[in-house]
Amino acid sequence: MRLMVWVSLLSLVLPAVLLALGALVFLSLPRFGALPSRERLERAEASPQYRDGKFRNGMETSRSAPGTGVSDMLARALEPSPRRVPAVALPAAKSDLGSLPEGSLVWLGHSSFVLRLGGTTVAADIVLGRHASPVGFLVGSFPGTDVYSARDFPDLDALLISHDHFDHLDQEAAEAFRERTGAAVCGLGTGAHLERWGWDPRKIQEGSWWETFDLGGIRVTLVPARHGSNRGIRLDRALWGGFVIEGGGRKVFYSGDSGYGPHFREIGRRLGPFDLGILDSGQYDAAWPQIHMTPEEAALTAVDLGLGRYMPVHLGRFALAPHPWDEPLERALAASGRARGVRLVTPLIGETVMLEDTHALFGPWWRALPWEGRTYQKAHCTVRFCKFYYWLCI
Repeated sequence: MRLMVWVSLLSLVLPAVLLALGALVFLSLPRFGALPSRERLERAEASPQYRDGKFRNGMETSRSAPGTGVSDMLARALEPSPRRVPAVALPAAKSDLGSLPEGSLVWLGHSSFVLRLGGTTVAADIVLGRHASPVGFLVGSFPGTDVYSARDFPDLDALLISHDHFDHLDQEAAEAFRERTGAAVCGLGTGAHLERWGWDPRKIQEGSWWETFDLGGIRVTLVPARHGSNRGIRLDRALWGGFVIEGGGRKVFYSGDSGYGPHFREIGRRLGPFDLGILDSGQYDAAWPQIHMTPEEAALTAVDLGLGRYMPVHLGRFALAPHPWDEPLERALAASGRARGVRLVTPLIGETVMLEDTHALFGPWWRALPWEGRTYQKAHCTVRFCKFYYWLCI
């Protein structure tokens, strides 16, 4: 009888132990980067944004809507999600990134872009991998959007990293550019990931909000955002933010991932005016309203910043939210039309945008595609709605 009890206990405990050990091994893989330690941790702890062992937003911010629990997430996961992925390959151009004219920008899909400013070449949040996740079967890129590989890029003067989520900080890209980049600029703590992936620590320039970095022909200022960070299971150990990039008499604002808030008006007051804004406008949902903007909030942000033009991003390559893939673009077009004095910039992936050409027309290219899209039965991707993966990728 005693033996049967022990066998029963072992049959219950052993799978749990093996599962826990497997999770620890998985989370120790290089793709999850590293937590800040020693000098990097000391700098983080001295930051005004750091309190009680983690970085904080400038205003009260929740990752999920009040009253939204795991049961709500699972209920949403069981509903079909129509047209999350386009039915056909998206149209794209392919500019020569090595010979971009001064004062030009190329959007690479999602939040990735390359900017030629002040005689320097700057790239932001470059993702080369085909999956914006820690595993190779979730959050795949849309057909037609994998236009560029590392060999298409020139050497970079700077690589900007807004935060460490998988759809913004890509190990493949980080390793591809570590010997071909003059400096990486990021929030405090983020450099620990780069260092684990072989970067020379002398190339990593970390900072707090409002800190400015002089990089030859450009100045880059890390500015507040309303979001969070996580590369494993420990939240907010690296600082997130946006960037103001100025050089050659021009200035560009990139929001990074951010919910709407008063920080945008302050950024405009302190660092504006801007020639172009690049604003988080996709992957929104009622379940996480405070850490991403809707297209309407992005248009309001453009007004707060005093922008004449803005480009909606965080869309067009990966589906991280249940809305149709083209809905952010359609809603952005309508919202910008209601925002007085604001023009929308919607290039194809790979198409060159000239900062000085304020009247360039970029039509609603997405309307020319078949309306039908692939419907995902979210029950097949329930893991994406579990807190672990939700924290990693949103």
